[in-house]
Amino acid sequence: MLTYDNSVRFEKGRAPTVSLRNFYPPEDGFVWSSSRWSEIKFEFAATAGRDKKNVDVILDFDVFKVDGYMDGQNALIYLNGLRVGSHYISRRTAIIIPIDTALLKPSENVLTF
Repeated sequence: MLTYDNSVRFEKGRAPTVSLRNFYPPEDGFVWSSSRWSEIKFEFAATAGRDKKNVDVILDFDVFKVDGYMDGQNALIYLNGLRVGSHYISRRTAIIIPIDTALLKPSENVLTF
């Protein structure tokens, strides 16, 4: 299970601890999406957090903006093919998504944006 203590941190020149699809190589502290959709694959340990009904997935988002043309972007968020969030993002923000643990698998969970 990902917690504050073992959350995913991105560092330039280091391989991330999760599998990324359609992202540019990590920068220090973040990654940029390189497509209209991107995916992060992660594990949810069978022993950690399984006793809870819900867990929070916390995502730190920022958007590409063009002054006078594009003030923000829609972010549709899917977990294992099920839509779990929809947000209009106009500035850097943290999004907290409560997830029913029954939706999580021990491995190969896919967050799609």
